[in-house]
Amino acid sequence: MKAQAETIAAIATPPGSGGVAMVCVSGPAAIEIVNRIFVRRGGRGIEEPRRVYVGRLHDRPGAGAIDEVVAFAR
Repeated sequence: MKAQAETIAAIATPPGSGGVAMVCVSGPAAIEIVNRIFVRRGGRGIEEPRRVYVGRLHDRPGAGAIDEVVAFAR
């Protein structure tokens, strides 16, 4: 039986306080999902793989920013 591909998000840094946290989103809809809540400087979302984008993360489309982030797709 073939496994169905899923899109998942997981915290990729250890618990505790720190200056940077990493969340990994992977799967077939990863970029589509991230682009709903990530607004990059000078544009909207992630456009190409293997590029780093700086922008703001929103908890839902159209809401105020909750943090500044760095995003990339591989």
